[in-house]
Amino acid sequence: MDKVEEKIRKQLAYEFDLDEGDFSSKENIFTLKDYDENFFYNDKTKANIISYKNKLLCRCEDVKLLNDLKEKYKTYPGQWFMDAANIYELMEILDKYGLKIKNIFPVFAPKFKKKLESTENFYLLKDKDFEQYRSVDKYDFVFTYEKGEIGMTYKEDGKIIALASATEESRYFYDMGLEKYIFDKKYKSVATKLLIKLSNYILENKERIPLCSTQFTHGKSLNTMINAGYRLFFTNISIG
Repeated sequence: MDKVEEKIRKQLAYEFDLDEGDFSSKENIFTLKDYDENFFYNDKTKANIISYKNKLLCRCEDVKLLNDLKEKYKTYPGQWFMDAANIYELMEILDKYGLKIKNIFPVFAPKFKKKLESTENFYLLKDKDFEQYRSVDKYDFVFTYEKGEIGMTYKEDGKIIALASATEESRYFYDMGLEKYIFDKKYKSVATKLLIKLSNYILENKERIPLCSTQFTHGKSLNTMINAGYRLFFTNISIG
């Protein structure tokens, strides 16, 4: 098992109280548990459902809701869980408990490690750089957090072409953020290269692994992740 798969399994094991046998079993998982500060940020809700390798991982705080989910989804194939008709049925179950779907999103992680022919113009950020960039409004999307943040920029002739950051998230992850600011044709692949560069730095120097999440409709983000060697590892439904 490689490092990425190992860390993902460890985080899922923590959130859903899993052991190794649960990962090898084809049965869906139903766990009664409250979230805590070590959960993935979108899992810090009253309930969440993850589709991982064709099986469902369901966690919630309410035992009655858990029993309803188990009755409905005990043998449901995880790879078909996001079917629109099923989402409507899930909403009907949640409505009985005054709950709603807060978010549905895919989570990607590095599957293929890529190398860059040139590392010119890539700069790892220092503390003073974070202070400078956080004072500029247009960089807010990238520098959302402050805890354990790593940053990297692609600059040319003093101009910031793109910024990327990685923030400590849950027990085993870095949550990746990336934004491109100059869209000249010669910078066409800069976002992908920056994601590759920062991801490789993390995989080679840190215990945590990088993850990217976005929306299914955000084509540019999805293409950037795939071109950088990322692949879909699980899909998450947050409920609150």
